[in-house]
Amino acid sequence: MAIAIGVIWLSRITLYEIRRTRTRWDEKSAEESELRREQRHEQRERELRLQIQRLQRPDR
Repeated sequence: MAIAIGVIWLSRITLYEIRRTRTRWDEKSAEESELRREQRHEQRERELRLQIQRLQRPDR
């Protein structure tokens, strides 16, 4: 009986740690995804500004 209780206890601890790890990974993944989205947006803005500058220059 004591062995069964010990196994159940260890199983619960293991599952708890797995859930914590998955949550941490999910949060990190969401942060990285948001950072990549922001970087793409900033890059697109830079590209558009450069394109506008080129179009506004008088032809040489």
